[in-house]
Amino acid sequence: MSKHLAMVVATVFMILVCSIAVFASTNETTENRNFFTYTVTFDSPPTLKAGRIYMKDTIQLMYGHVILPFKRVYLLLPYGKTLQSIAWDKSGETLLATDYSLKKAQVTLVSAIGKSKGSVEYIRTGTYPKAPVMYDVGIFRGFRILRAYVCPVKFVDGKVYFYQNIKITVTLTDAKIPKTYRGLERDHIEVAMEVANPGVVNTYPVKKLKQDEYRYIIITPQSLANSFQALINHKISRGLTATLITLEDIEANYQGVDTQEKIRNCIIDYYLNHGTEYVLLGGDTTDSSGNDFLPHRATRANVTASNGISVVDIYSSKFPDDLYFSGLDGTWDSDGDGIYGEGDGGSIPEEADWLGEIAVGRAPVDTTAQADTFVNKVIAFESNSRSTTVMLHAEDDPQSFGDMSVIKKNSGGYSVPGVEAYLPSYINVDEMFEAHNTPDITISLYSQHIEQGNLFVNHAGHGDTNTYMIDGSSSTQFSKDDALALQNTVYPIHATVACYSGAFDGLHANQMALLFGGDVDEGASAESDYDCLAEAFIINDQGGMVATMMNSRFGLGDQNDPTLCSGQIDNALYENVFQKGLINLGWAVQKARESVSPVYYNYDVGTYCAYKWTIYDANLLGDPEMPVLDHHAIYGKVVDANGNAVVNATVTLKHVPSGQTFQTTTDANGIFGFDLDELGLSYSNGDSVEITAVNGTQSGSTTIQIDTSVNVQKVIVQIGQTTPEIDAYTVMIFGGVTVLLIAAAVSKEE
Repeated sequence: MSKHLAMVVATVFMILVCSIAVFASTNETTENRNFFTYTVTFDSPPTLKAGRIYMKDTIQLMYGHVILPFKRVYLLLPYGKTLQSIAWDKSGETLLATDYSLKKAQVTLVSAIGKSKGSVEYIRTGTYPKAPVMYDVGIFRGFRILRAYVCPVKFVDGKVYFYQNIKITVTLTDAKIPKTYRGLERDHIEVAMEVANPGVVNTYPVKKLKQDEYRYIIITPQSLANSFQALINHKISRGLTATLITLEDIEANYQGVDTQEKIRNCIIDYYLNHGTEYVLLGGDTTDSSGNDFLPHRATRANVTASNGISVVDIYSSKFPDDLYFSGLDGTWDSDGDGIYGEGDGGSIPEEADWLGEIAVGRAPVDTTAQADTFVNKVIAFESNSRSTTVMLHAEDDPQSFGDMSVIKKNSGGYSVPGVEAYLPSYINVDEMFEAHNTPDITISLYSQHIEQGNLFVNHAGHGDTNTYMIDGSSSTQFSKDDALALQNTVYPIHATVACYSGAFDGLHANQMALLFGGDVDEGASAESDYDCLAEAFIINDQGGMVATMMNSRFGLGDQNDPTLCSGQIDNALYENVFQKGLINLGWAVQKARESVSPVYYNYDVGTYCAYKWTIYDANLLGDPEMPVLDHHAIYGKVVDANGNAVVNATVTLKHVPSGQTFQTTTDANGIFGFDLDELGLSYSNGDSVEITAVNGTQSGSTTIQIDTSVNVQKVIVQIGQTTPEIDAYTVMIFGGVTVLLIAAAVSKEE
């Protein structure tokens, strides 16, 4: 039996707050019941290189026709408050260049990336960005979060300015409590790990469930219930609370304008009243005849993008997307026009909720045989040791799709990392790059590498609904028939940036829309069996994949950089699993999508739409709760006495029985991590480890015991106080997830 995820959190920062919490920054705090300030400090100036601006601890985002560095800052707003207004001040200005040109960016369909190579244009005039802070307010599990993207540079007609400090002033106003607030202690912990001011979680009241807990549910038609009950039984055997709900029961017992809304209302009910965190949609959106089976919610998105020939306006009025069942705030149709998830171009931003309360995946099956195959694959994956091989494919040459998988060694560390940059040392990388292979990559060779046994298979290249390209020079395509012919007993997770390969509604690309713009769904044809390439990988009963993350419509990137948009979600999947401890597949995918979720205010409209398209595009076909890794790791966050994240703190882990020590530093969000297996530590269940954090003259520590029955333990370490006297502790079991809450007496710093 595989290990299951657990979280052990020593919350020594849990200081009771009677009114508004103190919001600290690296160097400035202002207290008031109706406003607060937060200063984002950038330690070192950016690097200007080849028409781009690169900076440590930022992400590269397209902003109109340029690419700029932004730092993502999530600030938790107090309970019962929301944003009234926001302002900012810049200080520490440095002029970096007086005659610099920015490389022109252009949102481009993945199918067209590389076609415009050699025709690079530069921008020498204009002002970018129009404001240093892009923002909006999102809701995650009822916690209101100010999502800010902060840019420390400004380009003005060839001059490049750097600002060391950007002070954000937030004015608050009273607000109703979101309907999705359920107040569970594990929700408080998840939010604390996510935001820059975790102490504010103490303004939110803690509640307990009043009904039986079901952290994992499967929704499926009655015809497949027996098949999926086996998966429910398996999850329960791992210590997870789980139950199955039939579509017929939902239709009979929940209200809604259609089946999709009834399903969502059922999910909301179980989320609020039963603590649900994972939902598997156990059924394809249509059956083999094209009839509704377990329908998705069709959403709408539009984008202006290059097709390699010209720039066209395209949109999808029927985006197959399951994010509707994950983001549970609002109705997704606030203006009541029957068009879901608009949120742009004259509509309203509240029409889409990208911060998912739960992790959702879909089993794309419509027969008992297919359902049995899916269930057997998930059980086999969870019950066996994980492969340590990742297969990375790149069509074309390393200057185009190769960048998806490899970070150039001569980049000075400033290029956008590829997948390989996030893989730990124990992972064996199998490179299947077209530029490296002589002779060409054939279907037989590609299949052999899949069948050797991989944890992940990552494809970078062009694609369509029932094929994707594996060798561009020979136009070799890997088809659904090839996917169904695979014979392997180790089932990988498969991701790609290819267009349409994950179109689980079965539609092909509308070539007229591709060339001239318009609705990519209008007049588009569908396969006779309504299955896409991703589905063929999964329903193969002799091999194939256990799960996929693929695009349901056109993938997007920049004309000269495929690591943007769809590529960023692809990369973030691996970063989440291997660097951030998000080992449950559904959360790794959901947080990958959220990593590029656009904020509404001060963003360029065109690139807002591009990133929105990208989020709708990537869907998980697979089990959302499935743990990707079976290593043991300890992740945590360092906070100061005011409950704010501490960046660049030195964290030391000491294995008490052996005396071995390991050291790391917190990242830009105050997060640290130790993979005990990757470190080569010999440990046993119950071994004590001391975790000490130091930042300047302040320090703090905590001790936990290793629990070898779980994958991840999470710890929050407070600095700036003496070791507190423990007054009480509470242990709670959430369906196999253990949360240890330590209530500590506050002592003054000596």
